[in-house]
Amino acid sequence: MSKNFNSIHYYDVTLDNNPFEIVSLANQSQINIPKIKPWIVVFHGYGADAQDLMGILPELNEFFIKKTGATVLDFYQFRFAQGPYSVPIGPGWTGRAWWTLQLSQLQQDWSNHKPAELETLEPLVKKMILDLNIHPNQIILGGFSQGAMLSSQVFLNFGEPLLGLISMSGSVINQSLWFEKIKSIQKTSVFISHGEQDGVLPIKGSQKLMMAFKESNHLVKWTPFQGAHEIPLKSIDKMSDYLIERIDYLNSEK
Repeated sequence: MSKNFNSIHYYDVTLDNNPFEIVSLANQSQINIPKIKPWIVVFHGYGADAQDLMGILPELNEFFIKKTGATVLDFYQFRFAQGPYSVPIGPGWTGRAWWTLQLSQLQQDWSNHKPAELETLEPLVKKMILDLNIHPNQIILGGFSQGAMLSSQVFLNFGEPLLGLISMSGSVINQSLWFEKIKSIQKTSVFISHGEQDGVLPIKGSQKLMMAFKESNHLVKWTPFQGAHEIPLKSIDKMSDYLIERIDYLNSEK
């Protein structure tokens, strides 16, 4: 398990650099494409790696074409971050993680969990985000499972308003800090999805996060689904709606 690191590695996916041969359909777009293209910074789950969540881009792209006429990469650029810790996930197999866990001791309620690694990790994640050299209000943070927890932590603790948050099958951690921040930050918009039969991270963690945002009058796109610890097409479909709404918001701010 590597503990010595001073930066976060990542893969960028853009129109000019993507493995899916997505080409621009900007001239067919039914909505305005911002002159400055926003970024989505994505954090994978425990035991996966930076390339894992790239797999949802083809489906997300199809929904964008159907709904806007243009591709998702006409509207957004993506940065897929890689967890700094190498962790065992099976005999002879390792994956990456944002902080270490004992998989045999997974909790049902993570609300008061405060990973010690955040003290080192969070400043490096923020630096990686700031290295995009774009205004924070044009950056969305998102993640799945442990990556959803990290993206929520950084989003709430960033210090400047970001464009949005995508939390897929995550949970509340560091509850006292999170709920204090949710009450104090300016009005924002978040997307939260979770499977109702999730046996890894029970849906109640996302429900708690959703209610905290709603009680503080933030905009919440809540997407529960029939399923387990996964990202189904329904979630990707509703996520595309959220991302298109964020583009509409940027266009309205001109």
